[in-house]
Amino acid sequence: MKKFLDMIPRTTDIKAIFAYLNNLVIDPYEEYELCWLKTSLQQAADLFITRYLPITDHSERDIIRSVWGFVDTAYDSSELTFGRHTAEVIMGRQRAGEIPDMKIFCGRYEFGVGEVRKNESDTTKEINDGSIKLGKMIKSMLLNLTKDSPKQHQMKIVGMFFSGVKMNFLELYNLFGHVCILKKTKELYFPERSKEFIKPMIPLVEQVWIHKMEMESRLDSMMVS
Repeated sequence: MKKFLDMIPRTTDIKAIFAYLNNLVIDPYEEYELCWLKTSLQQAADLFITRYLPITDHSERDIIRSVWGFVDTAYDSSELTFGRHTAEVIMGRQRAGEIPDMKIFCGRYEFGVGEVRKNESDTTKEINDGSIKLGKMIKSMLLNLTKDSPKQHQMKIVGMFFSGVKMNFLELYNLFGHVCILKKTKELYFPERSKEFIKPMIPLVEQVWIHKMEMESRLDSMMVS
């Protein structure tokens, strides 16, 4: 992955980046990781070329489908399922606040959740929705997961909070079997301007893939323990 990303032209010309990616020939069966990277970056670049961005009056559904769709497709070749609830289910559960917008799971094993908000902000509402509510959901999932695993210290649940073009990862784990540790990672951003495309986009796709690989590793651990 690193070699692939390092070879992408460091330029402010979004059309040159798109053309470079478009000319790459990658076997999706032999090198799915690189195929996903190519497709994800190319589709992201296309949002600027077609003037879909910046975000103005786009709906929440449009944003998660067009801007953040590459997070979903990272799991296309995985045993893990990246599942989204329908709009009707999401609207019906708003008051209860118990069902996430998205869930990453395999059978009865749940490894991650996602919550979406249309607008990026630093208000108390975002903090409550992104940290407190999401934290409660991933704690419940961690408790359920550790019941089935003798290797409790290796288990971790990931929460993803999407707010406009910003993304946060929350990680909950239990190293010592008594106290849960909640870690909020550095905020990541989908590029808002075509000239800054490479700088924010590369760490974004890297972290999405790394978390996906770690969840697959924890699934393997659950299957054999």
